[in-house]
Amino acid sequence: MPDKLTARKAGGYRNTTLTVRAEGEEAARQLAFMMKRHLDKKTLVLCVGTDICIADCLGPLVGSLLKKRRVPLSVIGSLEEPVHAVNFQQRIAEIKQHYIGYRILAVDAALTKRRSRIGSISFELGGLLPGIGAGNMLEPVGDMHITGIVNTKFITPFMDIRLSLVMQMADVIARAIELARQPDVACADIASEIVV
Repeated sequence: MPDKLTARKAGGYRNTTLTVRAEGEEAARQLAFMMKRHLDKKTLVLCVGTDICIADCLGPLVGSLLKKRRVPLSVIGSLEEPVHAVNFQQRIAEIKQHYIGYRILAVDAALTKRRSRIGSISFELGGLLPGIGAGNMLEPVGDMHITGIVNTKFITPFMDIRLSLVMQMADVIARAIELARQPDVACADIASEIVV
């Protein structure tokens, strides 16, 4: 049985938000289908987070996986060179200087109010508000973004997080981005599964 998908209108676009479950068999293909028309060779993937906290390592894990798989996109942020609250402004300034005309796909971990949403991955057009779950007020970034919900906002949000869940989510996101950049990806058959 296919995963339950949700898509809604956002910012004047049709079907610009998609949420899937990380454990879903078709999660990567479903995300790839939604992203495919928005990613091209002038897309920069900005992976936000830090490698010193499991709750915030989703972005750097995705960046490292994309680099390891040699996905044909520019990637900033990895386990080796994370983009986090301390260096965020500097990295954004570098992007503005060196990646003129690029569309930015931002990737980050997120927190939720509802425990049932843990393990959900969302793709949405529009900017990401990085660091908001940790109380950091960083500038919005990106033309589109992917967030993976790693825990609830309540009761020690940065503890009690399974590294296996974060790694599973990172793998799904990296595979989705990789699939979206392949010209022959067969995603059309899942279009009918998306509920508007």
